[in-house]
Amino acid sequence: IPPHNLGEVINALIYLLSHPAASLEDLMKYVSGPDFPTGGIIQGLDGIKDAYTSGRGKIYLRAKTEIKQLRAGKKQIEITELPYEVNKSALVARIDEIRLNKDVNGIIEVRDDTSREGLLIAIELSKDANAAGILDYLFKKTDLQIAYNFNMTTIDKQRPGSDGLKQALSAFLDFRKEVIRRRTEFELKKAQARQEIVEGLIKMLSILDEVVATIRASESRKNAKENLIKKFQFSDPQAEAIVTLQLYRLTNTD
Repeated sequence: IPPHNLGEVINALIYLLSHPAASLEDLMKYVSGPDFPTGGIIQGLDGIKDAYTSGRGKIYLRAKTEIKQLRAGKKQIEITELPYEVNKSALVARIDEIRLNKDVNGIIEVRDDTSREGLLIAIELSKDANAAGILDYLFKKTDLQIAYNFNMTTIDKQRPGSDGLKQALSAFLDFRKEVIRRRTEFELKKAQARQEIVEGLIKMLSILDEVVATIRASESRKNAKENLIKKFQFSDPQAEAIVTLQLYRLTNTD
């Protein structure tokens, strides 16, 4: 499963929330394809559509290149972005090997000029070199262009499968709904438990003297709880809250 742009995925999720019957074409207005961290150019829209339909597809990733004119009529190919997971050092070594073996004429020098400004591989060409032809050759013979295969295998509802874009987004929305439902149920139970305690304390305040007398007449904490439940029909959590209440909490302010 290739990496995607988080902002694009979130926009597609928001659209899918309000348009459950959205088509793949609708969703691809937001997620047009993968977003590889090393950049590069994706070729093969049909491959992306296949992958987003069935979970499997093939695309080609090509390095971002530019042919620049140098002094004395020379030209230079500059590479500023590489296909995903391509090793830069190995790529430079491979292009230099092509230069040494003279597999293609016209390459004078290959340099790795990468700096804090960003990635840069410079291929200096001779004056009479066919820059476009050399670049096409390098695309074919090196990792300046690679094939990338989608394999969006997932486990959804405890079953393995191959999901397209809409299925994957829908599964994530279902997961988020379940998370929010469980969180809300947890907070509700917590609030209901607190409400029961508060109602018990309010009830206790109306019969405070009788409650204090009952506690004082009890033999132990456990016995006090039992007496409160038996005599005043407090619940177990309410009785527990009362017997653990510190005396200063019975002041008018508290």
